[in-house]
Amino acid sequence: MDLLNHLQDFERETGAADWTPGLVVGVSGGADSLALLHLLSRLAEKPPRVHVAHLDHGLRPDSAEDAQFVASIARDWGFSISIERRDVAAIAAKRKLSLEAAGRQARYAFLAEVAQEEHVNLIMVGHNADDQVETVLMHLLRGAGMGGLRGMRPLTPMAAMHLATATPVPAELRLGRPLLPVTRAEIEAYCNEHRLQPRQDASNAETTFLRNQLRHEVLPLLESVNPNLRAALRRMAAVFTEDHRVLQQAIRAAWEQVVARRDENRVLLRSGEFAKLLPGLQRGLLRCAIMELRPHLRDIASEPIAQAVDFCATAEVRQQRSLPGELALTLDYEHLMIAPAGVEPRPPNGLPLLNGTDAIPLAAPGETTLGECGWRVRIDAPENVRLKSIRAHQDRWQAFMDADRMPGQLRLRPRRRGERFQPLGMNGSSQSLADFMTNARIPHASRSRFPLLVSGERVLWVPGWRLDRRARVRRGSRRIWRIRMLPPA
Repeated sequence: MDLLNHLQDFERETGAADWTPGLVVGVSGGADSLALLHLLSRLAEKPPRVHVAHLDHGLRPDSAEDAQFVASIARDWGFSISIERRDVAAIAAKRKLSLEAAGRQARYAFLAEVAQEEHVNLIMVGHNADDQVETVLMHLLRGAGMGGLRGMRPLTPMAAMHLATATPVPAELRLGRPLLPVTRAEIEAYCNEHRLQPRQDASNAETTFLRNQLRHEVLPLLESVNPNLRAALRRMAAVFTEDHRVLQQAIRAAWEQVVARRDENRVLLRSGEFAKLLPGLQRGLLRCAIMELRPHLRDIASEPIAQAVDFCATAEVRQQRSLPGELALTLDYEHLMIAPAGVEPRPPNGLPLLNGTDAIPLAAPGETTLGECGWRVRIDAPENVRLKSIRAHQDRWQAFMDADRMPGQLRLRPRRRGERFQPLGMNGSSQSLADFMTNARIPHASRSRFPLLVSGERVLWVPGWRLDRRARVRRGSRRIWRIRMLPPA
């Protein structure tokens, strides 16, 4: 198939909406990008304009000659051009990246900025089928999941690449790879046929870079075992692409069910719902949570994600596990928290929590507000209440107490070290409040601020959980208090 046919197929697949405003084409001067630019010059119906973009990485002494070459080609073929030089080595040092990764980030950020300046929605680069094979193999060696083993996509939203650009990347801006089905040999043959003389980058032969090592050493060795390896890897990438779509649908559905809260600093997953999912969905949810907090991360390895899933199944409350991106996974009774390492879980919303350690006197009868949490305590003395109805009520935030068995004024305060009470239903046995809260799975982050109803120094009620047996209404109780914890309106 003529390479021009591949480009025309890509044009039909992307649609006029992307092509009509014009194109930005990343051109290094090598065979791939030069062939792509030449193909664009041959289109019978050219887009309104093609703008060439060339980034000088500043890594080779002759890099300025590459820029001059591309500029000359662009002028000869009637294309406008933007040329810029960026210190990729400095970027790599500053961001603690490899030269390959820093170069990639700098290049795509530059292309996105040029595209916005030119008011176009489509950027094209010359990635080919052999680049795809190398990419898949690189991801395989790094332990990437299914998302990485898909390799490169023919069309990728630039916003999804989370580039460090001066302005946010528009959602409609996309990166196109029209030559992705074409082999490197076919591109070189095209250049020979049309007497194109691309620039030769000497660094492409340096095996210190992983991609070059795979290209020149690993792939030839593997092909000696399987001559059809490249085709097999491309087919694998295509299969993983379709399977990944199915998995993503399932992950999105699970995300809606499992995520309790999320903000710019943390994601909370409902631990009970998470535990019910298949391991594949659990891994997918953890990847999604990491990407919510660290959108710049790429190719997250499978091993730390699998280890985190195993941790969730066996860990104890308050234990932590490291995640990529300097994040940590913390287990609580109700939630799994993904947040920057060292961040403590916040007390969950929906519980009455005190702001300090001072006791709050309660109006009896009457109503008292607890402060910032917005909860209120309402105390009254119902008439003609029956013992049977008291024992049958199901409202965890309501308690009935014998008013004559209270040694002092009713107050709310946090627990104190070593404090105990006699939970109703334990036949008079006492239990430390610390153990009770642990067994009751009151969130750890809330325990130091959780209000206890006391009279004198006696704990009468852990609101929402258990009454002290000494405060219970008995047969013959003459005065009864009804105490209700009321959430914010």
